[in-house]
Amino acid sequence: MLIKTQAICLKSFPYKESSTIVSLLTQELGLKTCIIKGGRKHNAVIKSSYFQPLQPIDVVIYYGNKSSFCQIKECNLTCDMTNTYTNMVKISLSFFLTEVLTLSLKEDNPNEEMFSYLIKTISYLNDCEDEKNLKDFHIYFLYHLACHLGFEPMDNYSEDTPFFDISKGLFVNITDIQTLDRNMSSLFHKVISFIRDNYSYYTQTAFERRDLLNVFILFFEQHITNNRPIKSQKILQTIL
Repeated sequence: MLIKTQAICLKSFPYKESSTIVSLLTQELGLKTCIIKGGRKHNAVIKSSYFQPLQPIDVVIYYGNKSSFCQIKECNLTCDMTNTYTNMVKISLSFFLTEVLTLSLKEDNPNEEMFSYLIKTISYLNDCEDEKNLKDFHIYFLYHLACHLGFEPMDNYSEDTPFFDISKGLFVNITDIQTLDRNMSSLFHKVISFIRDNYSYYTQTAFERRDLLNVFILFFEQHITNNRPIKSQKILQTIL
């Protein structure tokens, strides 16, 4: 059957002589692997170059049962992402977001609220003119993605529960190998309270951003990515 849907490109790579395999997060079908036949030919109607990380598109997909790949029949770009693809900070953030999404999402599991959130997030990244407002963008993204995936860190911080336990996803009163120290737990509590409704940056130093990112990465690897490592965080730590 033919399905018309909004989609976000996550990654693409060459396939056989002239085709391209693309990973799309679609609004209607969730995560799908698709093929663009002849997409790398100079006269291709649907060009492989359309499929850059985080590019929002409208697509018509042939969705059948005989092939492991969906086939893209039509494609239209819905957003000019030039601002993202010509800025090193935004390029690095886009690669980080696509890696996290690729490791976190499962095939055939549509989530329209999450899709809408991602479209708004990509738009903010692309339109943001002041890089200062992107300093905590990746932390904001990880927190809200975790919420949409059903793994929100519980903010039950108090004097009686001052230590955040990464494995349990909440604040506890006893420390062990999985808990943050008191100062880091306090910072984590303040940040997740602040970023629920804010894109603007909260952290004061690169060290705070690095430590918070490491906490979120550990949280994701334990609860969402099945211990598959997120590697592109190292790039962010050098530029933010």
